[in-house]
Amino acid sequence: MFFINLLNFLVVNKVVITSILITLGIISFVYGIFIYSKESSTKFQLIWFLISFGFILLGILIYYNIFSKIPLICFNIIFLFSLVLLIIFLLIEIIIISHFNNQYEKNLDYIIVLGAQIRKDGPSVILKCRLDKAIEYLNQNKNTKCIVSGGQNLKEPFEESHGMMLYMTKNKIDKNRMIIENKAKDTVQNIKNSIALLGDKDLKIGIVTNKFHLYRSLKIAKKLGLTNVYGIGARSSLFYLPHNLLREFIGVLKDKISGNI
Repeated sequence: MFFINLLNFLVVNKVVITSILITLGIISFVYGIFIYSKESSTKFQLIWFLISFGFILLGILIYYNIFSKIPLICFNIIFLFSLVLLIIFLLIEIIIISHFNNQYEKNLDYIIVLGAQIRKDGPSVILKCRLDKAIEYLNQNKNTKCIVSGGQNLKEPFEESHGMMLYMTKNKIDKNRMIIENKAKDTVQNIKNSIALLGDKDLKIGIVTNKFHLYRSLKIAKKLGLTNVYGIGARSSLFYLPHNLLREFIGVLKDKISGNI
């Protein structure tokens, strides 16, 4: 009865529902264009065009009553599958957001600054936020040392760690307080390679990254054996937050399947 009532609701309100979905599709498309123009280092930005297509296609299917023309059992399966995916997405996003304001200790032995895109003119917005947070912590905790971690990815002019070190020295952080890790290509390698440089998993360590990235980074660090690890969250632009949260959702799923968290 529930599914029959749902189908009737879609038929009766198809104009309103279709209008909402088409609007969401247009918003997603425009947002995707902006994101791609600002951050084209990977292909993940294209997902917003896929989302846009999905919204518009769903609107068309509802407008032409396509779901009423297929067997009820097929509609039931599609609806339940979509509902499960939505619940998983929301639960993971809630967990990610719940780690935004992680508490951390003063005078940690080391902080590990996770790399992100570097450009010819300096750090990307995301990386600059991480570096500024690391600089703030190092200025407040004079005995703490720092690992800047990041190799050279496609479309990057040089190693992320090199650009990170240059930025931090320009902001009056002593080069002798920094260790460079220049091989990592992703978050797992960032942390794994940094641990190898330290050689002691019992040190008190802080992971400096953007707030949306804290949950996954800490889970990876603990999976790799760090026992005294803290997340130090850097700010990030609210405008980019939907994109970053979506990318992080995919990252959590990928690392869970890969056994990294």
